[in-house]
Amino acid sequence: MAALESYIDALPIGVPLPYTRLAQVAYGASPSVTNVSALTLNGGTADLAPNDFGVVKAGAVVVN
Repeated sequence: MAALESYIDALPIGVPLPYTRLAQVAYGASPSVTNVSALTLNGGTADLAPNDFGVVKAGAVVVN
């Protein structure tokens, strides 16, 4: 969970959050992560793109 929050919170202004990058970050966080399933981002399965002056920040990150 910390790896996901750190990645998201480090995104610069105007940079989108690619949906599939979340799985990549989860796999890279620990060798114990062997599967990522039922992944959603803001309740969906699409990239999150802020406007030119917006920034993506982690809110509620849930890992089961």
